Amino acid sequence: MDLKELLAKSRKELAKKRAERLKGSQTSSTLANTKKGKMPESVVKGLGKYGVKSFEDLCKINTSLRKYAYLGKQDLETVRQLKEDVDISVICSKIFKKPVKETQHYQNNVKFALKAFGITSGDEGFEWIPTLVSDSYIDEFNLARKVAGLFTEIKMPSNPFKWPVLTNGAISRRVAQASAISQQVFNTDETIQFDAEKLTSRYELPEELNEDSAPDIIKAIRIELMEGQEKAVEIAILEGDTAGTLHNFSQLPDVAGGTTIASISAETPETAFDGIRSRLIKAEAITAGQAAVDAGAAAVNETFLAQARSKMGKFGVDPSQLAMISGPKVYTSQLLQLDDVRTIEQYGGQATVLNGELAKYEGMPVIVSEYLREDTDATGVNSSTVPNNIKGTILMVNRKRWWTGTRRPIQIKVENNKTEFDVLDLVSFSRKAFQAVLKADATNYPTESSASMVFNIGL
Repeated sequence: MDLKELLAKSRKELAKKRAERLKGSQTSSTLANTKKGKMPESVVKGLGKYGVKSFEDLCKINTSLRKYAYLGKQDLETVRQLKEDVDISVICSKIFKKPVKETQHYQNNVKFALKAFGITSGDEGFEWIPTLVSDSYIDEFNLARKVAGLFTEIKMPSNPFKWPVLTNGAISRRVAQASAISQQVFNTDETIQFDAEKLTSRYELPEELNEDSAPDIIKAIRIELMEGQEKAVEIAILEGDTAGTLHNFSQLPDVAGGTTIASISAETPETAFDGIRSRLIKAEAITAGQAAVDAGAAAVNETFLAQARSKMGKFGVDPSQLAMISGPKVYTSQLLQLDDVRTIEQYGGQATVLNGELAKYEGMPVIVSEYLREDTDATGVNSSTVPNNIKGTILMVNRKRWWTGTRRPIQIKVENNKTEFDVLDLVSFSRKAFQAVLKADATNYPTESSASMVFNIGL
């Protein structure tokens, strides 16, 4: 082939390619945008309604937040399912030591989820490789946060973290037209300090795990780990005592009966925070009767509850700021018998219901927790004399004066077992705190009566 023929052939091939590009540019914008390196316009819009530009960012959002309330249920569920599939794929890649995109779960589930968003082979986003496990699905899947959910959560930028407490609220003043008014000052001279505690749980993965069985097993273990974290926080909020001297026997279900808190104080969540009961018991030790009502081994009644609420003073006035916390025995056998207790089916369709709320008493939500001890003695604590530990308790708390703190949200990862070779564990981590204006030693109770209790309730 001479030079002239070669040039003619080259021109013909170039013309053909030019025609093909022209034809492609005249197709719909969606098809045009599916060329490699370009994300389809429909996908861009789909991500845009969540306020993100990539799937990596999509997996970081918490769809349970109020700012996503405008989205439809199906849109929210699509994101949650994508995140769950991504989480399991990342975990499987670490277990089976292969790239994420080569795991069976990724091929069978994440690929399908991406196609549901409009992503196909060659698009930007199709080559996305997930690397992180989500830390927001505990909120999104609404696992029980009955007690911790009562209080405002503080994001801790450091540990420890000092939080300013508003000791007065500004009240507006009268002012004449075109006149100035002196500046009002919000008093924040008092601070409370949050000290985050690390909480962890570990689950050994079965040796016979394979890619077919792994996803279902991982889902089940992950839920157990998440719930375990929430249960630990709930125990610490209600019954925690950093000194480890409030109660005698541990209530953890996975320790042998008769195990004392003192013997496991370094690891039990019962010593993570100074909880509500601990502070009230200390207030009673300072001045008997200022923070609690002794039921005298009788069943709870309206009189006891009214007395407990009156001890809270101004902090017990607004029922929308209050919560009553009960154990299951006191709730089912005693509270439900009171005339002023209304269960959820009696509220009406427009009522606001807190997570874990089973009823209302005089407008305040009633939360039932299996971790509010019902094995205490006549003094309101679990004693070393087992036959005496047959009394129950009810707590009342002003939710605006207590806070939870989060230094690190719950995270899941795969780790090598510490004692056995070639064995893997699925591990959860978090760093949490709990604090209130009522001091841990309760020395400010006369002016900060933001909680009270009825103790020595006969069961």
